[in-house]
Amino acid sequence: MERSEDPLFQSKLTAVPSIYFFAQQYRFYRFICIDVLQVRDYTAYIKIGILRAQFPIARTVAISLRILIADDHEVVRRGVCSVLESYPDYKVCGEATNGDEAVKLAAKLHPDFIVLDVSMPMLDGFSAAKKIKEASPETPILMLSMHAGREMVRASQAAGAQGFVTKTDVAAVLLTAVEALRQGKTFFTDNNF
Repeated sequence: MERSEDPLFQSKLTAVPSIYFFAQQYRFYRFICIDVLQVRDYTAYIKIGILRAQFPIARTVAISLRILIADDHEVVRRGVCSVLESYPDYKVCGEATNGDEAVKLAAKLHPDFIVLDVSMPMLDGFSAAKKIKEASPETPILMLSMHAGREMVRASQAAGAQGFVTKTDVAAVLLTAVEALRQGKTFFTDNNF
């Protein structure tokens, strides 16, 4: 049995999510022995092979990223939810079927991140993004659309969104886009922009 499948090893790492994420992302857990010695004062003291180290963990141990998804097509919403929730730190906190519902849920749930479809009934994604940004300017918004092009990217930016992804690219780049926006960057998948 590989060490990564060892339940005891997993429990040691999940006690310190930042180390587990670091090890899992870079596949170090297959090559080295990580033992969590103690967690005290927001610092994890660990032993990696023969080396001892300490890592500040206050930021990553806090709370997972709470995401609101708005799309009028249930199949698309389910797909986006599935992709996002495949990442251990992402949690879908709400789903909206139209722009008006998205604005109301954003005000009620105060999500950390919002994914909006451009074409929705009652209130389109651009208008919903503008209203959400008025109430919560710091919340990153990623726009989704079946249509690509510079006009869509410009309209997304004008609405206050920091990113734009075509629905055909969701499976390939959604997690990358969310992480970029989470770090304060922008992300646009349109090749012509």
